[in-house]
Amino acid sequence: LVKPRLIVALGGAAAKEVLNVSEGIMRLRGKWRAVTIGGTTLTALATLHPAYLLRTPAAKQLAWLDLLQIRARLSGDRLYLPQAQHFQRPDFCTAQILQIADI
Repeated sequence: LVKPRLIVALGGAAAKEVLNVSEGIMRLRGKWRAVTIGGTTLTALATLHPAYLLRTPAAKQLAWLDLLQIRARLSGDRLYLPQAQHFQRPDFCTAQILQIADI
């Protein structure tokens, strides 16, 4: 009945359950993984839970990078990578961009 193109797990609890792992959300987020559900293999991405983003506004930078990956995967376009100067910590952002640039 439902055939999703990808799965987005919001938060640690969802990510651990869907991906069947024990790592924390900060290690899981931003990395595409293959998940088999009901005999169908899908790609899944874990990202931060919206409630966490409300409590920790600085983490919105990481969530934004995850959302950019999702947009790129769904549209089939190349990943748009924002300029590092748009973030408060350019060194951290650059490291994140280098991790996701090979999508």
